[in-house]
Formats: sequence, C-alpha cells, structure tokens
Amino acid sequence: CHKPGCSYASCAQILDVKLRYAVDKLTLPNRQEEFFGFHQEFVHPKYVLRNEVSFYCADNKYATFVEAPAGIQVWQSQHGSFHKPAQFHTAIRYIRMPTWAFNKLADDIGEPPAKVIIIEFLPRSGSTLLCQMFESTGKCVVFSEPSCLSGVEQKGQDLVRYYRSCLRLMCKAVDDMNVHAYVFKMAPWKAEYRIDIVEAMPNIKFLFLYRDILKCSASLASISNAVTSFKMIFLLESIFGKPFRRMLFKWFQKNATVDVSDAVMQIYLMTSNIRLFQAFLLESVVLKVCYGICEKDNNTPSVKYEHILANPSSCLSTIFAFCGLSQDFVEPALRALKKDSQANSLIGKDQINKNKPFLQVDAQLEDEMARTAKAMNIPLLTNGKVMFNTITR
Repeated sequence: CHKPGCSYASCAQILDVKLRYAVDKLTLPNRQEEFFGFHQEFVHPKYVLRNEVSFYCADNKYATFVEAPAGIQVWQSQHGSFHKPAQFHTAIRYIRMPTWAFNKLADDIGEPPAKVIIIEFLPRSGSTLLCQMFESTGKCVVFSEPSCLSGVEQKGQDLVRYYRSCLRLMCKAVDDMNVHAYVFKMAPWKAEYRIDIVEAMPNIKFLFLYRDILKCSASLASISNAVTSFKMIFLLESIFGKPFRRMLFKWFQKNATVDVSDAVMQIYLMTSNIRLFQAFLLESVVLKVCYGICEKDNNTPSVKYEHILANPSSCLSTIFAFCGLSQDFVEPALRALKKDSQANSLIGKDQINKNKPFLQVDAQLEDEMARTAKAMNIPLLTNGKVMFNTITR
C-alpha cells in the first residue's frame, strides 16, 4: 500500500533478487525495474537501517533499498570505486516501502549524527582518490556518485523533501564506527540541485575538485569504450555520420543546463577528433555550472588535483581544516596514495591503456577547445592555470 494510513509497522516489503539487468551500470539512474524478485516478507521500515542495506532509488510511490550479504557495506571502496555498480552487483534482496513511510522514517531518524560534505568535481579529475583519502581516515563514510542523489527522477515531487529524506537515510549510524563525516561525490550537471539540497540540509559543506581540463578530457575519452551509453552513441555516429552528430548536438543543446551556442556546434561538426571533443564539451558544461556556483557562493572553495599529488600532506591539512575535521586524520588519509583508486573498476587504468590514441591533443584540437571555452565564457584551465577560489597550493 502506498497511501498514508496503511500499517507503518509492516509496510516494507522484502523480495529476494532472482534476476538483475541494467543497460548501463555506471551512468544511467538507478531503477527498481533493474531487479526481479520473489516476495519474502513484510517488515518494519527500520529494517533498512542495517549496515548491509543501502538506499537505491525512489519514485512518486515507492522508495527502494538493496541489501548486500552479511558484512558487506557497499559504500566501502573495497567493493567498488562507484556506488551504483557496487549496489547492483552485491544485491541479494531489495526492499521497497511507500514514499510516505520513507519520509516518516527519515523524520524519525532526524539530522545526520556527523558533518555532511559534498565534493563536486570535473569528471576524471581525481575525485575517486580524494574520496578514498577521506575513507582511509577510518572516520568518514564515503558515497562515490550515488545515483539516488545525482539521478533524481521525482517528477511532481517536492525535491527538498526528497533530498532531506534521502540524505538522512544515507547518513545513518554505522555499527562499530565513530563517524565524523559523511562524504558524497557528485558531478554537478545542473546548479538547481544545489539550491534544493542546501534548503534540505543547510549545514552541508561543498568542495569543488578540478584538474587541467585537457587531461580530464583525454582521460574521459580514453574510457568511453567501457561505458555502454557512449558506445551506443559511437555506433550510431559511425553509421549516420554528421547528420547524427548534428541531431545529437541539438539534443545536447536542448537538455544542457547551461547555454551552449551554435558557434560551438560549428566547431563540433568540423572537429577531427570527435571523441576527445565530445569529452571536452561534457567537461566544459560541468565547469560552467561549477564556475557559476563558485562565483555566487564564497563558501565553496576549489581544490586542484595536481596540487594534491605534488603536496598531499599540506593539501589534505587545508581540506580537512575547511571541513572541520581533525588534523590527526591527515596521516592515515595519505595511505590512499598507495592504492589504485580505480582498481577493479569498469573505467580503470586498463581501459585507459587500451585507448591511448584518444589521449593525443594536437594543435588543431587545442585551438578548437580554446574557441569553445571562449564561446562558453569559461576559463581554459590548462598549463597550470587555477580557479580564482583555489585553497590548495
């Protein structure tokens, strides 16, 4: 029953997972329909507060959670570098409850018991490493690109209400762990989500992580063959050529959350390295969103990936000070540098090595990127240039 008034004490339904299928396990939003299961029992909504249970998605009627085997907490990076694939592959049961019960449970829990931090970032800018630095402190619960926050499909819903419930249930207590911070890594495709999240939880702290945008673009292009959505685009483009490229750009122009002019389309249609230019265009949209946010919000500092690699201890000290975390956490955080942050990931180093040709940025492409940045009115963050609000050195 999805209507208020049904028995709250037994409105959460547990189903055993029998089949699972997702078109794209990395980039598309979570959906309950990715699982098929058989009914097991009805339980109290508090069942989802167990360590092994994590919030998966919600629509206008139901909220869905997934349960991993005993002892597995999918937010831990040992189970995968990204939250969605870890949830999808480890799920043995899924639990759904009416949205009203989801909201009531969140109200009963109340505000998170520790700080909440959101890391916004340029794709392929080293955000996974920074997240694992927080995790390596042993005091932070880290969610790497959770679909339930970035892939919200709540048409007609109160998004502030949704974000409040979502964050409260994700920031639940963890058995045998003294949590000092809950850290979320999110690519900010649109600025509007920030307004709703801040209203839902005013004390959240934000950081923006960036890197030389040409290196980000080359890295993104190099892993594109491992991402289903990109592979479908490349296939259609190889069949239909420039007409498809023009149609794709028009769709992108319509759905992008920032203005992308026809001048950029002309560059896009004529570029000789379409995959790398497409990657640069995606990076540019995210940068434009974040640049606009940082200009308006003095409380969102920027952090540069190259600075972290060059001076990890000093940079972490600065970052943790901003986040209100103890300087004692810096030394354990440095342990993350000894690990491969993308180990066993769909987009790890092996994928980059397979696609070395896409990493070549020639003079023509540099000129196309410079003209695109000028047309979009964003800084071209290359050759050591920094954002105006960078706090690392």
